[in-house]
Amino acid sequence: MRKKIGDAEGQHPVAARCRAIYGEGAAGHLERATLKPLDKLRSTLSDLDPQKPVAAHCKSGYRSSIATSILQAAGFKNALNVVGGLDAWQAHQLPHVADQTSAQTCAG
Repeated sequence: MRKKIGDAEGQHPVAARCRAIYGEGAAGHLERATLKPLDKLRSTLSDLDPQKPVAAHCKSGYRSSIATSILQAAGFKNALNVVGGLDAWQAHQLPHVADQTSAQTCAG
């Protein structure tokens, strides 16, 4: 997955050509990802280009698989799901941005 959405050198998890979105509940997110909670995803698609790849992730991969289905139904042909979510991303020690706000929201 990293190679597919990374830049030519594989140094950044999300290239400028692939927009990443993430849902609430994750204790962080991929670099340059935009928060788009699942319950608001359909109403917040206007800032995304359906012709460009979009990678969706959440904490474990469940909500992002739903988000990927929503994106595909909305005409996004290159919608990708980060299988296993941020948990799998971190387990492979791939770079991410820690988000204390999300962690506190998830815990409380």
